[in-house]
Amino acid sequence: MRPPERGYTHTQAEWQAEGERRFGPDMLTWKFVCPNCGNVAAIADFKPYRHMGADANAATLACIGLFTGVRLGSARPCHYLALKDDGALCPVAVLIPSGTVVPCFAFAEPP
Repeated sequence: MRPPERGYTHTQAEWQAEGERRFGPDMLTWKFVCPNCGNVAAIADFKPYRHMGADANAATLACIGLFTGVRLGSARPCHYLALKDDGALCPVAVLIPSGTVVPCFAFAEPP
């Protein structure tokens, strides 16, 4: 996969291959960086917030602060939601099988 860059759209297969290369096949361990505040969260971190609408896709386009709330006196996490803000800050675009291009947060660096 090419490094995340504006103006380049990854296929879902390319994107998934890069996630597996970085973190392994268990998608719950994949981590993403909020492009607004820099907070890093794994897909598994969103599981406790399913009752609030968080699903596996939430980690790819929403800062976890949208569900946990923003910490007083801290810039992280924030309330950034790529779909609400038209993905303007998202460095990655992914072409899903339906033909829709969706904005996506960049993968975090693996541990």
